[in-house]
Amino acid sequence: LAWPGLSAGVEYEWYVTVEDETSTTTSAPAWSFTTGTDTTPPSPVTDLAPMPATSGNDASGRTRIALTWSGAEAGAAVKVYRKGYGDYPLYDTGSVPTAPATPAAAVAAGWTLTTVTAPGTTDHPPTRDHWHYVVFLTDGAGNTSAVSNRTAGVLDYVLGDVANGVADCAGDNSVRTGDVSLLGAHYGMVVSGAADPHACLDIGPTVDHAPTSRPVPDGVVEFEDLVFFAVNFAGPGAPGAIEPRTAPSAAAANAIAIDVPVLPAVGEPFAVMVRASGRGDALAVALELGYDPSVVEMTGVDAGELLGRQRSSAVALSPRAGRIDVALLGRDAGLTGEGELARAWFRVRTAGAPVFTIRSAEGRDRENRQLALAGSSPPMPRSLPVLTQLGLARPNPFTESVTIAFSLAATGVVDVAMYAVNGRRMRTLARDVREAGEYALIWDGRDDTGAPAPAGVYYLRLVTEQGRFTRMLTYVK
Repeated sequence: LAWPGLSAGVEYEWYVTVEDETSTTTSAPAWSFTTGTDTTPPSPVTDLAPMPATSGNDASGRTRIALTWSGAEAGAAVKVYRKGYGDYPLYDTGSVPTAPATPAAAVAAGWTLTTVTAPGTTDHPPTRDHWHYVVFLTDGAGNTSAVSNRTAGVLDYVLGDVANGVADCAGDNSVRTGDVSLLGAHYGMVVSGAADPHACLDIGPTVDHAPTSRPVPDGVVEFEDLVFFAVNFAGPGAPGAIEPRTAPSAAAANAIAIDVPVLPAVGEPFAVMVRASGRGDALAVALELGYDPSVVEMTGVDAGELLGRQRSSAVALSPRAGRIDVALLGRDAGLTGEGELARAWFRVRTAGAPVFTIRSAEGRDRENRQLALAGSSPPMPRSLPVLTQLGLARPNPFTESVTIAFSLAATGVVDVAMYAVNGRRMRTLARDVREAGEYALIWDGRDDTGAPAPAGVYYLRLVTEQGRFTRMLTYVK
């Protein structure tokens, strides 16, 4: 007779009762035995795995981590320990923790016991880090298994989650406009170390270039960081930044080119058009322009009309002179169609030939993998603006002069003027017939008589046959 379910080191009693065909019964005396001691430990878990939780998270800026495993001995007690790589956000003095041999060794080495006791439940670490996990099993006889596999590290936060609407570098478990705005405000910044108040922006590259892996920051806030903000962006219609509008049809290839105009007079601004075609798989593009800095100087960059025709929001940033970085926001985004990708603004410093070239150009897809961008040869045909619009004014506020950009989709009469807040026309900048194209004008802060205008708020008005456009400017002294 097999007697299952016995515990180790326990005394059990038993006896036998029999009954014959005449219903006569008899019972044997009680006998007893004591089971031996169980010294066999449970088999260790070999498939412990962590995964950031996609639901049940709060606005702390730290996501919960779900843990799964299989093959645990029935009835065994479970103890799951965690330990971080250390030194968030730059991770330059941390290290991958060594798997402990026993629970006591885990505690001594700085591993922390979690509340997780069953597969599928979640842990909520107390700080941002790149966390590793191990598990031990203990049976009813007190035998403890060998340590499980040490998991690969997992982040308990979203790369790019750096703002919560109240404080910088304090997230809310989502990457949205406020996070991208903080990145843009410090784009090109050199990070001085973990004590830098905006070190959280330096999140790229990662150990394997994936957007969910541990960062190995390069000390500067630029394209490697922008890509992760773009991939993890969750705007309207999360999980992507897709908006309810129709994108252009995909082009046959990813390509890029520049369109350089005839240079104006010394001191005047002009724009170099960056034109691109996209087949739908490029999430971000980085372009390095070559030119003679003694002849021209770069003053800024604007998003081109092609970005305005995409299904998702987009940004164009410049970390330093000559560099143009463009990204569509949202994991489902991808550049499609052909047109003006960005506009790099320059000022002529001296007479001469700047000799513009494309030094380098690369794209990144939704997994941050590199994409080749073909140069266009012959150059892409220059397309006329599809919209008549008043562009950005740079700088704004301004102290000496401001550059005003506008585009015309059709030839016609143009009236560009500055107005005081009381409606008085201060300065006429243009009143003539112009062909369709891109234009830039400068206001030097003087009225039509040549007298300096007082500091204050002014209104720039563009009047065309296609409509009237107004932008507010601030003049400070």
